[in-house]
Order: sequence, then C-alpha cells, then structure tokens
Amino acid sequence: AVCAVLGSLASLASLPMLIAVKGAGTLTEYVDASLIPWILSTYQSWLGHGRTQSALAFRKVIVMDRMDTPILRAAFGDAVAPEPVLFGARYVLKLAGGIHCHLRGMKPRSLLIWKLNLMLPLLDTSAVVRLLQDYFTDILGGDTFDWKPTFLGFQSWSYQDLQSYAAVVLIPWDFTLVTFLELLRLGIPVILPSSSYMHALVTTTFWSKQQNSSNWNVRWMRRFSQLVPDHWQGFGLAASNRSVGLVEGSHGSMLDQVSFWWKQTEFANQPSVKNFDHVGEIILLLAYMDTELICRRMQSQ
Repeated sequence: AVCAVLGSLASLASLPMLIAVKGAGTLTEYVDASLIPWILSTYQSWLGHGRTQSALAFRKVIVMDRMDTPILRAAFGDAVAPEPVLFGARYVLKLAGGIHCHLRGMKPRSLLIWKLNLMLPLLDTSAVVRLLQDYFTDILGGDTFDWKPTFLGFQSWSYQDLQSYAAVVLIPWDFTLVTFLELLRLGIPVILPSSSYMHALVTTTFWSKQQNSSNWNVRWMRRFSQLVPDHWQGFGLAASNRSVGLVEGSHGSMLDQVSFWWKQTEFANQPSVKNFDHVGEIILLLAYMDTELICRRMQSQ
C-alpha cells in the first residue's frame, strides 16, 4: 500500500521505481476500505502499462512468490504478466554459515516441531504436542531410531541454531512462508501435511470466517490471509473463473477453490518435501528417513 502512495506522489514523479511484491493477495491488508480500489487500480495500471496515466517515470512491478502471478491474473485479467523474480532466501547461507549436510545425519538426530501455535488453536496445539511427545518417548527416543524432539513456540532462535536439526515438521499458516524457503535453502528436510490435510485445514479456517469473522480473528489468528475477500472490497475484479477471495459457492465449493489455490503454492511444488496425512505418519517418515541424503539431493535441485 505504501508503494502505491509513494509511486503516485508528484514530488517523486521523475523517479523510476521497481516495486517488488511478495504476497499479492495482501496488497491492501490493514488498509482502510475506502483506499482499497485506488491502491489496486494503481497496481493494475503499473502491471498493464509500466506507467500510470499521468506523467510519472517508469514503474515496474515484479513478483517474488509462485502464487503471486495467478492471483494478479485472477484479479486484473489474463493480460497481466508480471515478471517473476522468485524469492530464494539466499541470505540465510551467510547468516547460518552455509549448507552442512553431514550435520543432518549426526546422531542423536534432532527434530524441530515448528511453532504449531501459529496455526492451530491452543487446545489443538496442546493435544498434538502431547501425542508427539508420547510417540517419541515410546518409539523414536530409543537406540533404534535415536530421534530427539524440540518444540519451538514463542522462544527466540537464530539461523545458526537451525543447523543442529536433522529435519523440521511445519504446518503452514498461510499460502506462502519465508520460513519454509529458508529451511529449504539450508538443506534441512521439511515434513509438511499432505495436500488433502491442508485442503481440509484451510477450508475449515475460511468456513469459520464466513460464520463468525471475530472467531477467525481470535481462534484462527487471521490465518491464510492471502485469499481473504476483504482485501479486494470495492474493486471491480476482472471476469475470471477463479476467485481471489475464498467464499463458499462464489466459484464452486470452498474445498474446490482451496484445492486449486493450494496447487499454486511453493508447498505443493517442492520435490524434496515429505508429507504426512496424520500425526502418526510422522513417526513412520522419521523412522526411515535418510536426512543427510535428502539434504544432498536438495543441493542438486
């Protein structure tokens, strides 16, 4: 939203601008509803022509997430073709000291359970943590498999800390996460819920919003905000067979819409990712996972 303001100022009219967008569905998040049509129209003009109707210098928009292009095309029309410069999280190699695949195979192997509280309601988080603790105590903690879990909540951490983990379990809380790409860049195997698991989770979250928006704000903590219809309020969207705001029945069932959009995410398109359908399956994955080999394959991809 600030880019639209700065890019339209008369005092900056002669200054060429490169506008990098990561999260095209949230261009107007936390913006007063009265400003949404103007902000989106500004981006639409930049994407369509490279410059606005007035005598402004060149304005170029690039997108940094795999999902940004289909969102912008659904909103502004298929003629929109933003240049993709995908976010690679290369900075973490410096911050964490590079990729160290040999550390992925050192025993005992440490598993990082990444901030379940960022996605799941409090009681659900407690239940999953307790279940995993029991599994590790009874099965994975012995000499046969030799895994040790760490449950990351609100405590602080550093990129160098991540090097001590052989794998990470992550339940996404939005359609794109910088954390996910940082882990992949460091060659740390990531275990995600399966697509069907995430379809159910996202659909449930948006059903909750439709029934009671305050419940979505508090219980679900505004998760998966990229496709919240409020972000396009008052703007004349392009005719499209896809909705950029998830609403039951607007373009098919909620589940069908979620299924389509999930296929556009990095989570569904990274070949090195391992998936589970239920919590118990995490244990099977860990029991037979060669984390060092996965790390080396990730380096070659």
